[in-house]
Amino acid sequence: MENIRAAILQHWANSSGVSLKTLKGNSTTQKFLSGGNSKDISYLVNYFGAWLPKPTLKDIEKSFELGLDINHRKSYGTVYTPEYIIDYLTKHSLKFAWKDRNKLPVICDPSCGSGGFLLRIAEILEADYGISGEKAFAESIIGIDIDKQALEQAKCLIELYLASKGKQIPNLEDSLIEIDTLVSDKKKILFLSRAPEGFDVIVTNPPYVKFQNLEDDYRQTLLDKYNGLASGNFSLSVLFLIKGFELLSPNGYLGVITQNNLFTSLAGKNIREYLQNQECIQRIIDFSHHKVFDNASAYTCLIILVKQKTPEFDFGTISQSADLNFKSLDNLDFAKIQVSRLKPIKWRLGKDYHLENLKKIENIGKTLKEVANIKVGFATLKDSVFFVRQRDNGCYVSSPKSNEYQIETEITRPAVKISELKKEGDLLKNNRRIIFPYYKKNNAYKLIPELELQRDFPNAYAYLLESRQILETRDKGKKSYENWYAWARTQGMEAPAPKLLTKTFSKFPQFFMDNTDQLFCNGYAVSAKQATLFEPSLPIEVLGGILNSKIMYYYAKLTSFQIEGDYQCYQKNFIERFGIPNLTSDMMDEILKKNQDEVDRYLALIYGIDMDEIIEIIGNGQFTRSVVGCKSQ
Repeated sequence: MENIRAAILQHWANSSGVSLKTLKGNSTTQKFLSGGNSKDISYLVNYFGAWLPKPTLKDIEKSFELGLDINHRKSYGTVYTPEYIIDYLTKHSLKFAWKDRNKLPVICDPSCGSGGFLLRIAEILEADYGISGEKAFAESIIGIDIDKQALEQAKCLIELYLASKGKQIPNLEDSLIEIDTLVSDKKKILFLSRAPEGFDVIVTNPPYVKFQNLEDDYRQTLLDKYNGLASGNFSLSVLFLIKGFELLSPNGYLGVITQNNLFTSLAGKNIREYLQNQECIQRIIDFSHHKVFDNASAYTCLIILVKQKTPEFDFGTISQSADLNFKSLDNLDFAKIQVSRLKPIKWRLGKDYHLENLKKIENIGKTLKEVANIKVGFATLKDSVFFVRQRDNGCYVSSPKSNEYQIETEITRPAVKISELKKEGDLLKNNRRIIFPYYKKNNAYKLIPELELQRDFPNAYAYLLESRQILETRDKGKKSYENWYAWARTQGMEAPAPKLLTKTFSKFPQFFMDNTDQLFCNGYAVSAKQATLFEPSLPIEVLGGILNSKIMYYYAKLTSFQIEGDYQCYQKNFIERFGIPNLTSDMMDEILKKNQDEVDRYLALIYGIDMDEIIEIIGNGQFTRSVVGCKSQ
């Protein structure tokens, strides 16, 4: 790494015509240049020259971050931030926060990493406001991080930037502060930053480190520090919203790129409630299913908070066809969201008429939860071990040592992996079965004792025994099971027909009709509740026709979490509030006899929603109904 770092610095200087000799011998840049083997560095300089003729400081920043050990990157949540994101957060915040042009604003990145935000802030201050880089880093810009190595790299980049401008290098020790923003006292942070009243602008891309990946002691420190705000499966990034808001000056602005599951996740409920109570949101831009980062799978949004209370905020979302750049963000069509109308349980964000349509959908008839059972599938946590394939003459599986075992059919059950289904006909071709080491007694499933398993199902036992080491890695080996061959949980051990199977993530509603009792995983099963003396049961075909409609597609697009490829989430907590209208027999017959487009238009009338408003969200693309619930076209 030392050779590569020194070589790319030298190559940048050569190609940029910048003399690094002007930098003092005790500078971080000189320290980096003096590391490594000179012969290797010379070779690498020539190599970089052919591969990247004229590198920029952004290229050096990327090389610094990519050069970090992968475990280091994971533990600190290091990702490279695209320049247009930094531009938008910085320019938007400065536009509103910098009222007094006679006084430089104090601008901070509290999780600055290698300094990408800091450099771009300096460039914006110079280009838009005529503030030299030397003055900016001496009086205005503050970078904070817990990672000493990242701060060294940030210092180097700042030195290179100022050297390229022919400027003197200020004492960067006062501008780059090694401290843990999240757990450090507010007064200490502001004292070290020379910002007694708080920061006028904070812009950052905080670390996306999951709660469960933190050390136990640090996790407990955060739980204590944030007193209920940090709960469930949260990410450190959302805590930077809270801490950043706390560090703002009385008229300050905070611009953050963070994960957009903040709107809907159970772990984010307390954070949402906090932000609502503070009335501090000024703008949100949702990137929806678009990926912003090249080297991370996070789905993100921009959130801008203000210290002064505001009862409403702007909300915009990136459409399916939009390019991700500064212009597309700056030209968004924003809806006004009233904070008082939000509910912490989940945020519903969008234009007024779409939010009114959601009310219509959820308030019509009864909810899906009321008319149907929504069940999760089985959970072994090692499906690759328990799944077998059925052939004409039995069930077979290959062991970890590539031995093929013929498993006794009696210890297996038919099972389907919903995520593999593309069309309803795939259910008929399914030849998967699952090893089911349980028996039923008094309406409860009990694990077959090990000696009985070995005696009655010797082939299955021998195979499982060969797979024992793999099974014992479940839950990272930290959880004890009833026995080593038990499933991870006792859910989903029955799945009676008829039922509708849905994937957890799908490009559009795909509720597959399953008329068998086979078990399932990687999704959910929806089945109509049994009729009572006062309430008839809804025919499963009619339920399927409604759930596979454009009404459900529209609802999912507006309310659920989305991932790359425009896949919506159809988890239970996203679909259970979907309204099912009260239908007469004649109305049910209409749904069953119509084709897809006719059913969609018919349901739009029943729900009282304009089809043009639906198309605005889901587009004009066609999708194929998965369930027998209407005529084929």
